[in-house]
Amino acid sequence: MHEVLHEFGRDGAINNSRDAGQIRDFLLPRWDRRFERFGADVDLYLQREAGRMRLEEFALRQASTREEGWEIKRTEWRIHTKDGLQLPGWPLTLRGRIDRVDQRGDELRLIDYKTGALGPGKAEHVVRSRHLKKASGDDTCTPDFARLGEEAWTDLQLPLYAIALQTLAPTDLPGKASLAYFLLPDDAKKAGFFEWTPSGEELASAANCARSIMQEVADEAVCNWIADGAFDRFAVDPRYDDFESLALNRFLESRALEVAP
Repeated sequence: MHEVLHEFGRDGAINNSRDAGQIRDFLLPRWDRRFERFGADVDLYLQREAGRMRLEEFALRQASTREEGWEIKRTEWRIHTKDGLQLPGWPLTLRGRIDRVDQRGDELRLIDYKTGALGPGKAEHVVRSRHLKKASGDDTCTPDFARLGEEAWTDLQLPLYAIALQTLAPTDLPGKASLAYFLLPDDAKKAGFFEWTPSGEELASAANCARSIMQEVADEAVCNWIADGAFDRFAVDPRYDDFESLALNRFLESRALEVAP
C-alpha cells in the first residue's frame, strides 16, 4: 500500500490531479499488479479487494485535499544523510523518512500514512492521542522526562519529524508544520486526514524526552539500574518500544539477565 502511494506522490503527471477518477485509474492497476504473481489465492483475493476499497477512498480524499489548495512537495523524504542527522547536544543521531510533505501557501503538513484502525476517542484527537496518553497514578516505569503534566509520551515519531524539519530548515519549505496521519483503515469510509499542531511546550517536552532516552542508551544506564536494583524502570509488556533490542540484547544473549514473561 505504501509503495503504491509513494509511486503516486512521486509522479508529477498525476499527483496534482483534482480528478478522483484519474487518481483511481493510476492507483488500482499498480495495486493489482502486485498480486498477479500469486495466482488464484482466495485469501489474497480478499486482501486485494480490501486494498482496492481503501485506494478508491484515498482517490476521493486526495482529490478533495488538492481542491483545497494542498500540493505534494516531498515524498519519502529522508531527514538524514548517510551518517544520520546530528542535532546539537543530542548524543545519538536521528534517522527517518517522512512519507509525505504537503504545502499550501505558508502552511506545511508532515504526513504519515497509516493503514490501521482509527481507534477510540474523538477523530480530531487521533494523532495526538497516539503520541501522548494519560499516565496512570501507579505508573512507576515512566521516568519524569517522559511526562508532560498528567500525560506521558508513548510515541515520538511525528514530533521528531517536526524537530528535524526545524533543524534542516530547507529554503523551499516553511519551518512550522502541522503533523498528520492520512488514515486508510479497514473501514474505508473512515479514511482521511487527521491533524495535530503541537504547541511549543509539547515539542520542547518531546525533544527533552528523546534526548534523555538517547543519553540513557549512550550511557548504558541499564547497567546502573541492574546494579542498583531499580527494576521499576523495566516496563511490563512494553508493546510500544524496542527497549529490549536496543538496550538489553547483550545481557539477554549472555544470559546475565532474564526477563520474566
